[in-house]
Amino acid sequence: MFQEWINGPDLKQYLIKGKELLSLAEMWCLFGPILDGLAYAHDAGVVHRDLKPGNILLARHGEEMQPKISDFGIAKFLNDVEDKTSTGYDTRDLQIHFT
Repeated sequence: MFQEWINGPDLKQYLIKGKELLSLAEMWCLFGPILDGLAYAHDAGVVHRDLKPGNILLARHGEEMQPKISDFGIAKFLNDVEDKTSTGYDTRDLQIHFT
């Protein structure tokens, strides 16, 4: 197995050490690639199941940082995921309404 060396902090460390709130542009630069990565994993049938700031590593490339989703240790393939949550809620009945 090979792993990429990440020469930066995780997102949790980065946000805690930040002196100011991130601008909208900074947020998009960080979260756009994270969302793209999740979409890629979901399209491949993989659900991460433990996504949190500590599992987003930030690779430094000069002045820029590229987020990398890490720790797929409890990930599941979509066809392995049951239709019920751990509390017994049937996700097949889940409906999301946007207003």
